[in-house]
Amino acid sequence: MPSHHVHESEIGDVRLRCPKDGTLMEKSRVASGGVTVDRCAKCGAVWLDKHELERILAAGAADKVDLGPFGKDKPNGPIAPLQCPRDRSIMTEVADARQMHVLVMVCSECGGKLLDAGELIDLANFTVGERIRAVLKM
Repeated sequence: MPSHHVHESEIGDVRLRCPKDGTLMEKSRVASGGVTVDRCAKCGAVWLDKHELERILAAGAADKVDLGPFGKDKPNGPIAPLQCPRDRSIMTEVADARQMHVLVMVCSECGGKLLDAGELIDLANFTVGERIRAVLKM
């Protein structure tokens, strides 16, 4: 977790810090999903509080939240354990049940989830091939 000295101008700021790079995350209201998400302008990671992922996917609003892959700027994985921006608990990496290639950082304390840029859109686009594989596993 990047260390960060709190500047005087940030005292009282309710924005979260990106667990990956320490950047203040910008809040974005998703009208169709009825949720407010936190997005890092530097790496594109998206923080979703408990149940927000399901609400965004149900509303078909993933493309309004996720800016898509940031390309070569994306790190090859965390170099240190990531801390939840809400409660500072260590998050764990969990593969999505339907799309095992999508690895989501999850806080076991508050239920929040951190997705890399592009992963929310990937989760929303459950492809025909992925659906067939899911049915065959049943």
